[in-house]
Order: sequence, then C-alpha cells, then structure tokens
Amino acid sequence: MSPESNVLMVSRIRAVSGFVASGLMVASGLMHSVMGWPAVQVALQKADARAIAGLAVPWHFTGGAMMTFGALAALAFSGRSGEKRPC
Repeated sequence: MSPESNVLMVSRIRAVSGFVASGLMVASGLMHSVMGWPAVQVALQKADARAIAGLAVPWHFTGGAMMTFGALAALAFSGRSGEKRPC
C-alpha cells in the first residue's frame, strides 16, 4: 500500500468513527429526555418529592445539550464546518 492510500484509509476510519460516536450522542440525548424522564418522574413521585416540576426543565435541557453536542461533532467530522482541520 502506498502512503497516500494509508492516509486515505485512516481519514475514512476517523470520519466513520466520528459519525458513529456523534450518532450515539444524539441518540442518547434523545433517549435521556424521552425515556429517562418518565422513569425518574415515577421514582420521584414514589419518594414523594416536591420538586418534580423544577427538575423537568434541567433534565430536558441536558438532553437537548447532548443532542446539540452530537450534531456539532458530526459537523466537525463532516469537514464542512468552514475551517480546515490540522489533521
């Protein structure tokens, strides 16, 4: 194999692994909000916690932040972020 083909293969592996990780981050953020909150809400109701409504907002904000970070990571790995990467 030539050095150019090795660089191309490493670049493709880096891009694919970056997109997989980004997808997992977006999916985990979505599941955090969609599936996680109902389970936590039930547990808090069983414990007779009073701050259930106050915890819903930061819980969903965190899920949104996870999804946003995953989308930004996908943008960085796509190479279309507008700037050249050093490697």
